Amino acid sequence: MCGRFRKDGAHTFLKCKMVRAVWRQMNLEETRLTLTKYFDAEDMVNAVLELNEEKRIQCVALLWVWWNVQNKVNTQEPRRSADARGHPYDPLANT
Repeated sequence: MCGRFRKDGAHTFLKCKMVRAVWRQMNLEETRLTLTKYFDAEDMVNAVLELNEEKRIQCVALLWVWWNVQNKVNTQEPRRSADARGHPYDPLANT
């Protein structure tokens, strides 16, 4: 997505400058920072599952949508901007 050659899950979902902007737009920056402290994917997922219901749903939706965005980029489908609330990749756009 950002052009980084070697990406891991932490970079893809939490640390890439593009995804950090989405976390901020969703008012989940504090949650993102907490999740960056986990070195193991299972521990991170468990931390997400322990969040209150609203944040848990937001995080799961964001991660799922971002995975789909990554897949589109990897298959070279055109991507849309994630600059504003209500954009097509906003997990809460239809709520």
